[in-house]
Amino acid sequence: MSRVVRILEAFRLEGEAVVRASTGAEVVFRPGKRGYCTVRLGRRGEGSMEYHRVKFVLVNGYLPPRVDHADRDRSNNRKGNLRAATPAQNVQNSSAHRDSAAGLKGVSRHGSGWRAQIF
Repeated sequence: MSRVVRILEAFRLEGEAVVRASTGAEVVFRPGKRGYCTVRLGRRGEGSMEYHRVKFVLVNGYLPPRVDHADRDRSNNRKGNLRAATPAQNVQNSSAHRDSAAGLKGVSRHGSGWRAQIF
């Protein structure tokens, strides 16, 4: 069974809330290691999935290669903040890396000066 079908059978959307179809209870989610909220797909052994991907499927009926948070806030899973993206589009909407010397995306040290790249 595909993940999209599994999501559509297991969950439904009520306003902004994702609820389990079997119980009608709102889904409990917790932040994962990368800062994204995750949700169990069912019983033990059925795995988990990032909450924003589950919600995108419920709103749009399909699962794109990437689901992007328009405002870059991983905890903002409102319908209007989630959008389909290609891997390239998702990278364009990313922030500078934590260890960036310049604090800017696309700018890095190069010898005694700086180098800028346009993405």
